[in-house]
Amino acid sequence: MLSIEPRTSGLSGPFAVKVIHPQFSTNNEFVARFRREAEAAGRLRHPNVVDVTDFGFAQTTRGQEAYLVMEYLDGCTLAEVLAEEGAPNSMGDRYSRTGLLGR
Repeated sequence: MLSIEPRTSGLSGPFAVKVIHPQFSTNNEFVARFRREAEAAGRLRHPNVVDVTDFGFAQTTRGQEAYLVMEYLDGCTLAEVLAEEGAPNSMGDRYSRTGLLGR
């Protein structure tokens, strides 16, 4: 994932760009699933979910590539959290750890 400082006045703060790996860009099913992810994430508004601000296709030297633009959150990765805390034992444990249950 890329982190980019915006150059236009319409965007504030750093944002992240998620791009489909070139080997999957020609797979219509994978691209459709990526689009559904972007549309679903774009409708969500919650403090524990990143804001998705854009989805589209860009013509590159490798061909057409799908991308997703979202707010950038500085912090640790899921892999780092799991290495430190271990995997949750249940869905309730998972949600209470992430704060999704409001605890």
